[in-house]
Amino acid sequence: NQKETTFKVKFDKAEVGTTYRLELTIDDLQYASTYGTKVTGYSCNITRVLWNVIGTGTYIYNFWWAGYQPGMVLEQRDGTELYRLQDWGGGVTLFFEMIDGVPTIARQKIGDVHPSYGDVYIQSTDGEYVEEEKTYYFMTKYTVAAGSFGGDVEAFILD
Repeated sequence: NQKETTFKVKFDKAEVGTTYRLELTIDDLQYASTYGTKVTGYSCNITRVLWNVIGTGTYIYNFWWAGYQPGMVLEQRDGTELYRLQDWGGGVTLFFEMIDGVPTIARQKIGDVHPSYGDVYIQSTDGEYVEEEKTYYFMTKYTVAAGSFGGDVEAFILD
C-alpha cells in the first residue's frame, strides 16, 4: 500500500491572466484521508502569470548571511510592481514589491530555522532603488516568533 503519491496537473493551453478552477476528487474513500475526515477532494483557483526577466545581478547579504550571491535573475510579474529573486538565501524565492518607489519585502520565510526559535523571516519596509547604480537597497529586519534579531542594509545590484 502506497501512503503518498505525486502527480502533475498540466494546463497546456492556459492563457496568461486567466483564472482557472482546479478540482481534484478521490473516488475511493479508503484513499481519501488517513486522518479519519470525510474530505475526498480539493479545489482551488489557479491564475497563470507571466514573469519577465529584468536582468541578472548580485545580492549582497549583510546580516543573517554575509557575502555575495552573483548570477541571480531578477524577474517582474507582468503588469505589476511585484518582483522575485529565485534561489535566494536559504534556497527560497524572495519576493518584493515597489511601493511608491520603495522596494518593500513583506514578511516571508528565509528558508532557515533557528535551533531555539524556529522559522526565520525577513521583511523590509524601507529602502530605495537608485537608478544610476541599478541597485535595490533593502533595510532588512530578520525576525522569529519571539521577536527581532535586528537587520542591516542589503542590496541587489543589476549587472
